[in-house]
Amino acid sequence: RANNVFYIELDNYINNKLVLEIAIKALNNIAGLNSLVSILLVFRTYLRINIDSALSLNIITRANTI
Repeated sequence: RANNVFYIELDNYINNKLVLEIAIKALNNIAGLNSLVSILLVFRTYLRINIDSALSLNIITRANTI
């Protein structure tokens, strides 16, 4: 659902991959420790999207915490 909102709002400005990345990052920031399964799913998807990019320290810290 978040992906659709971002896609509609930003359609003329960025491509589909960036829209998906923004939606996943937003979900990742919303998910709390009480929804561990959601966080793990977000990380798996987020890491696949950014397979060619170096991981930021923030992502590594969150992954180690989990």
